[in-house]
Amino acid sequence: MRRLQAAACAVLLCIYVAACGDDASATNKSPIQGHDTGVPVGDDDAGAGNVCAHAKDGTPCGTDHHCIEQLCLYNTCGDGIKAGDEQCDDGNEAIGDGCNPDCRLVPQRCGDAEVQKGEECDDGNYYDLDACSNACTKNLCGNQRIDGVEECDDGNLVNDDACSNACTENRCRNGRVDPGEQCDDGNQINTDQCSNACKIKICGNAKVEGNEECDDGNSMNDDACSNVCTANMCGNQRVDPGEVCDGAALTYGCAPDCSAKITDVCRPCEDAHCSTYMMGAIDLVAGCFLGNPDPNLVPIADPMFAQNCIDSVSCARTHNCGFDPNGYAVSCYCGTRSVDDCNSMGPASDAPCVHEWLAATRESTPALVLSAIADVSVPAGWATFMLECDYEQCKSECVP
Repeated sequence: MRRLQAAACAVLLCIYVAACGDDASATNKSPIQGHDTGVPVGDDDAGAGNVCAHAKDGTPCGTDHHCIEQLCLYNTCGDGIKAGDEQCDDGNEAIGDGCNPDCRLVPQRCGDAEVQKGEECDDGNYYDLDACSNACTKNLCGNQRIDGVEECDDGNLVNDDACSNACTENRCRNGRVDPGEQCDDGNQINTDQCSNACKIKICGNAKVEGNEECDDGNSMNDDACSNVCTANMCGNQRVDPGEVCDGAALTYGCAPDCSAKITDVCRPCEDAHCSTYMMGAIDLVAGCFLGNPDPNLVPIADPMFAQNCIDSVSCARTHNCGFDPNGYAVSCYCGTRSVDDCNSMGPASDAPCVHEWLAATRESTPALVLSAIADVSVPAGWATFMLECDYEQCKSECVP
């Protein structure tokens, strides 16, 4: 419509010029009507006076004018020709095509749902973990670029290297069974059924794993290692295959080789002589064996008190280190070392009851352990005095 209006005006202008042709002051180089620009628009045969006669569309032909179909027309946004101060002119009034209806460029950007130069994709959203990232790059496993939720991307098709074909890291303890792993529980506990090397621990594979005490790789249950990978050993207070009994905690009615039960003559003697120890001041039987120590001596409730005392007494008896003439069961903790050496260097390698005495004294350093052996506020003190009572009152019944 705008072009037809402009053409009609041009025709009227030519008629006007022709009608005035015999005027001595008029020429075929009259200015454009309404614009004192001095730009000739004549229609001579040679076209010498018409700047648009042989010009391409869009050629400037005066201030704010350009040539369209050999006519010099006023610049108009929407005529399809970029002219003047227009940044663009696509000849339509559509929005979102890059050129606004006011002939101003719309900056192209990632996220406008149009794939522009330099973009791999553009889905018009701001979700970075879908097929097209917020940087307008494709989230593809195998492009050697870590996209979206990928943990890695090495760009190859080798599934059992450090990066799988699904772009996840193949590493132990990530809670996912990756290629080359037998298991993966996601923790760093090496004593459960899945090792820290992500191998399933199996009793009978000749490897001591997890909480196994042994693993000899055979199916024999009565040898040194049982079928459940526990050590068959007399003195561990567990009746293992081939044993009739094993160091009962509350009684001592088991033969030294765990082959037979024997009549317990120790406990009756202790009941008679050790329940009123130190002229009746301490009931060792109640405190050590029954878990009822004198609250005046043991001010804090301790559910493991009796068990620690029993373990210490039982171990001392089993290894014949119960009581020495000095009055303390130091050989149970120090072994062949002297007390001074034990204080400064710790227990010897032949000390048979280190674990039990450590637990019973509630201490961790050698000097403190030895000082707590006679302390009646801890289980070790009660165990020491029970062994002393056995030595003094029940030697033939209780001391090996």
